[in-house]
Amino acid sequence: MNKRILYSLMAIFFVLNACNDPKKEAFDLVREGVRLVYKNDNEGAKQLFIKAIELDPENAEAWFQKANCHADENNYSQAVSDYTEAIRLNPNYADAYFNRGQIKYYQHDQEGSCADYLKADSLGKENMQDYIKHCK
Repeated sequence: MNKRILYSLMAIFFVLNACNDPKKEAFDLVREGVRLVYKNDNEGAKQLFIKAIELDPENAEAWFQKANCHADENNYSQAVSDYTEAIRLNPNYADAYFNRGQIKYYQHDQEGSCADYLKADSLGKENMQDYIKHCK
């Protein structure tokens, strides 16, 4: 087989393989889901985040965005669970700590909210002074 044909076949293989990359597909779904959130289509966005997680269960951003959808629906137990998964996947996810802390605060869990707020602050989340001023 001549080299030109071999290189052409290899290029086609890599292009087709790249098109079927689940991590890239998940990334694209998350991006599209965020776009739907801005269009106030929370349910459509949540379905895209769920599909992204099915393709790439290690995608912390998909878990975070799904949690945001649940929080917007007042489904706080699921939101906390999803934020926790996002944090497990990315222990430096300051926004996930902050959002989980917000839910804990509204559920009157002062200790839990303070722990999350302090962690978000330690990870560099800006403007945390008002949130941590009552934390010990």
